[in-house]
Amino acid sequence: APRDRGWEAGGFECGAPRYVALGEPFFGVALLNDSKYGHSVWEGTTLAVTCLRAPKMPDPTCDQGGHHFALALYPHAGDVAHSTVQRQAVAHNPPLLPLELPPQCLPAPASFLACEPAHVEVDAIKRAEDSAELIVRLHEGAGAATRAVLTCNPRLGVTAAVAVLMNEGPITDPSLARTGDLSVLPGGRVEVGLAPWEVRTLRLACTGNTE
Repeated sequence: APRDRGWEAGGFECGAPRYVALGEPFFGVALLNDSKYGHSVWEGTTLAVTCLRAPKMPDPTCDQGGHHFALALYPHAGDVAHSTVQRQAVAHNPPLLPLELPPQCLPAPASFLACEPAHVEVDAIKRAEDSAELIVRLHEGAGAATRAVLTCNPRLGVTAAVAVLMNEGPITDPSLARTGDLSVLPGGRVEVGLAPWEVRTLRLACTGNTE
């Protein structure tokens, strides 16, 4: 549909939570957002973001009032899959909440859990609902089959890892069960395979304190 023909122009917009990117194999630029997710690309070179809609249906008062949002341009080397765009977009969204503590309460600096490569993102870390085990949810965000490595703090004492459902229950469907793509390596590391765009939930058995 022609872009200059009234409401049909809206059909070229798509939703893009966190970021939208334009680039070539060796460089690109990403537009990061924290709440305005409607984007469109014109002629492959012009990137637009919709900041206000105010439709009358189904909510006649939609988008009325003040709006607060933040956009950021992030240029990067290489393509999106091999850049830190995803992590920059995540950092752009939930603000850091400062907490003031007395010096005697501050622990020694340490990493609780690190994940590589950059296009695999850890979405949640929590204690299991039915045990002291650790639940880690992660996803692959570049559309490429990947083997990711989670490096856990040695104090956790990770001894075993198993893939579970999102509700933390065991995988009983044979069509969903996979073998050979999840293992615990020396030094508190966990290696896990992910298909393109896949979300996986892991249950880690630990000998250390997970509180």
